Amino acid sequence: MKTTAKVLLGVSLALLAAGTALNMVGASMGGREESKTQFDSSMFLPGTFHLGEGRGIHISPGRMQIGEQGEFSFSDTLEAALSPFTDLEVEVDLASVLVAEGEDYTVDLSWESDRFRLFYEVEDGKLKIWSEGQDGYGKVTDVSADVIITIPADAELGEVDISTDLGSVIWEATASAREAELFSGLGSVTCSGLLAWELEGSSDLGSVDITLPGPRKDFRWELESDMGQLSLDCEPQSGGIGDLLIAGGTGERLVKASTDLGSVNVSFS
Repeated sequence: MKTTAKVLLGVSLALLAAGTALNMVGASMGGREESKTQFDSSMFLPGTFHLGEGRGIHISPGRMQIGEQGEFSFSDTLEAALSPFTDLEVEVDLASVLVAEGEDYTVDLSWESDRFRLFYEVEDGKLKIWSEGQDGYGKVTDVSADVIITIPADAELGEVDISTDLGSVIWEATASAREAELFSGLGSVTCSGLLAWELEGSSDLGSVDITLPGPRKDFRWELESDMGQLSLDCEPQSGGIGDLLIAGGTGERLVKASTDLGSVNVSFS
């Protein structure tokens, strides 16, 4: 960038910050209604501006802060009752996901970051939850987020696909499904009460623990780990370093559990 362009950019951002600060002061001191309206709308900017590193001026959607950038964040929650759904898809970058048993179909999303959002929609019998990070921030590493879904006992589902890059995945609801896949890039995967014709739980770095609602004779199983321990009904079958694999069973239902680094256990009830 040429020197002239840098100067103009610096002046523009300085004027923007100064104007926003003055607007804030005027509105807080009881300024004219149009000034308050302009202040409210101007603070919801499409992105975040940082003037200076560390103790600088940081402007983000809905707020401005003078001080340490690390202190600059906000939290939000979204709770809603849902119409019944049969398919479930969760694909988030940074969040722990819990599916629990309740009286109704509900969703509870919460997050704490100025550069990350969670969204949901129910369409054609499918609940879809996803995350979005705002452009221009680089790698987001300071996010705290949770996804909680409740479904009634003995819910009948079609396809279940839950994936998070960073965070745990926990299933604690009695339900049936045609196919189910639970994945965490960095975090544990725990599943109890889900009966599927094909169930897969996996993690790149974390433990995988699946408890199946049925006797061992009803299932076939494949357990894998590159480094860790493989167990059936909490009894070790194999362990160490290398391509660890145990497979067995003659049942009609298939369960797969795998991790690159961590323990794997499949139990039957």
